[in-house]
Amino acid sequence: MSRFLPAVFAGLLVLGQVVHAAAQDASRFSNLPASPQFRISEVLGRDFRVPANLVRGKLSGSDLHVGNYFGSTVGISGDTVVVASRAFRCVKGGAYVFVKPATGWQDMTQTAKLTGSDWGGCGVSGFDLVAISGDTIIAGPGPNGASIYVFVKPKGGWRDMTETARLTPSGSLYDLLSVAVSDNTVAIGYPNALGNQLGAVAVFVKPVGGWEDMTQQTATLTASDAGPGDQLGSAVAIDGNTIIGGAPYATVNGIKWAGAVYVFVKPLAGWTDMTQTAKLTPTYTIGGELGQCLSLSSAVAVACATPAAYAFVEPPNGWQDMTPTGTLNPPNSGGFISASVSGNIIATGAPDSPGYPLYYGAAFAYLKPDGGWQNVSSPNAAFLG
Repeated sequence: MSRFLPAVFAGLLVLGQVVHAAAQDASRFSNLPASPQFRISEVLGRDFRVPANLVRGKLSGSDLHVGNYFGSTVGISGDTVVVASRAFRCVKGGAYVFVKPATGWQDMTQTAKLTGSDWGGCGVSGFDLVAISGDTIIAGPGPNGASIYVFVKPKGGWRDMTETARLTPSGSLYDLLSVAVSDNTVAIGYPNALGNQLGAVAVFVKPVGGWEDMTQQTATLTASDAGPGDQLGSAVAIDGNTIIGGAPYATVNGIKWAGAVYVFVKPLAGWTDMTQTAKLTPTYTIGGELGQCLSLSSAVAVACATPAAYAFVEPPNGWQDMTPTGTLNPPNSGGFISASVSGNIIATGAPDSPGYPLYYGAAFAYLKPDGGWQNVSSPNAAFLG
C-alpha cells in the first residue's frame, strides 16, 4: 500500500498523470507523451510549487469537519480515487470515492461515501487505511482494530453504501497497520502480532462465490528469522502472486533497526501459511528502518528507509535474498514516508524534507535510467504542496 499526505495530494494528482503515461510502455523519457514530458523538463534540476494551472482538480468531502483527517491514505486504480477519513467526535468519517468525470479531473466532492454497517453513535468510525484494485476497495481498521471492510462496486457504479464483507483474522492478529489488495487477494499487516511484536501478514483470498464475511484468513505469512520488535507487516504491498512485507525494526548483520523486506511468492497450490521466499536487506551501516513504506509493480519493489528509498529488481530466476539494485536519494537528505512505482517512474512522498517550507510536504519523481534502476543522486522533478 502507498501512503500520501494531504499536503502533497494536489501535486500527486499532477504526478499521477505522469506515472500513468510512463506505465504505457514508455522506456525512455523521450517516449513520454508531450504534456508530461514538458512538465518534467520544466522542473528538471530544480524544485517548484505546483502552479494553479497544473492542478487538475481539488477533491473534497461534502460533509467534512476539522479533525476528520481527510487524506490519511489515498488509493487510485484507473479513473477511481479513494480517500480515507477518520471520525471526529460524533462526525463519522469513511472512505470517499471519486470517479473521474468524462471531461477530466476537476474540483468535485465525492461520488460515493463508504461506511461500516457496525458503526454506532459517537464510537469508533471512519477509516485510516484504504486501498483499491479494479472494482474492489478495502478499508480499515474496524472497531475491533483487526478487521477490514471490503466494498465491491455495484453494477450501476459507486454509490453510498456499507460493506460487502468484513475480513477478521483468527489467532493473535490485532492492531492492523497496513493493507493492500490486488485482484482477488487482500494482504493485511499486523506488526504487533504473535507476541513480542514479531509481526505477520494475513492473506485473504476471495471465495468462489464472491466476497463474504470471513473470520479465518487463508494464510498467515511470517519471517523464518523473526526477532522481538521486528514488526513485520508495518507496510505491505501486493502485485499478482507476490506479497512483500516490511519489518523496519529488524536487526540485520548486527545493525539494530536496519530493517528488512520479506518477499512471499504464492505456491502453485495457492496461498498457505509460509515463511519468506526471499529477504531484501540494506547495505548501510547504521539503522535506517528499511520497509517503512513499500510499493511493488512488475518485478520492482521499492522500500523507504531513512534517509532514502531503495529499489530492488527481481532477478531473472525469481526473487532471492539480495541487497538493493539502486538507491533513490532525496534532496537535502530528507526522508520518505511513501513510495509508488508504476512503469518507469517511482514517486515518493516526503512530509518534512529539509529545505522546504515546514509542513507543506513534497513529492518527488524519479525516471528509470537507461541502464535500469540504479543509484540516482537526485529526483527528476519535485512537486511541493
